[in-house]
Amino acid sequence: MSPGIPNGSWQLDRKRGLVRVRERYSKTRYSSPLFLSKDIYYKLKKHVVTNLRNQMKLDKNRKLLLILIVGILCFYGFKNYAEKVKDEHSIATSISSKFFDFNTFELKVDSNLNLSDFKVVNQNSGTTIFANGKNRKGIDNDYGHRLFELYYKDRKLYEFGHFSTNNWYTFDYTLNLNNRIEPELKIMRGNNESYNDFFYKRFEYNES
Repeated sequence: MSPGIPNGSWQLDRKRGLVRVRERYSKTRYSSPLFLSKDIYYKLKKHVVTNLRNQMKLDKNRKLLLILIVGILCFYGFKNYAEKVKDEHSIATSISSKFFDFNTFELKVDSNLNLSDFKVVNQNSGTTIFANGKNRKGIDNDYGHRLFELYYKDRKLYEFGHFSTNNWYTFDYTLNLNNRIEPELKIMRGNNESYNDFFYKRFEYNES
């Protein structure tokens, strides 16, 4: 039996220098001992093709991961830049105001009052921006009146707001409440104090 040629016999042909191979599971064929049999050739081919496909798949996954990482870095890079220039009129602020809430809200109450008893809702978005003593995001950047509701122990006490002359303006709101729960709203845009048609409305209830 020839080494490297399984399940068969071989015979030297003096004229053609070939080996006649008769394998158990294949038809009689001529092959050279210098070359691989068809079975080994196809196994090797399959192995090489499989490795190439796996490598291509791995390269594709790496490219997708790289694109994802670059996208995340660009997103947060733009967000950080837009927040720094939020008070300037630019393309960045016009775009970022549609997607991010850079407004801030702070509630300060008299020492006799409990912060957790209060809740503030932005009417424009319908989002609670203060509850359980903590601030939350959710103020819409709208042109026109920006409206808020103040609740004390789940009862609406005030509606208050102001007029914004641009839909990309962001503001820093500070609402101060004295011991009689009378509101004083301070509105800042950048380093400038801005009231812009500030108003509030009190709700009174019949306790009887």
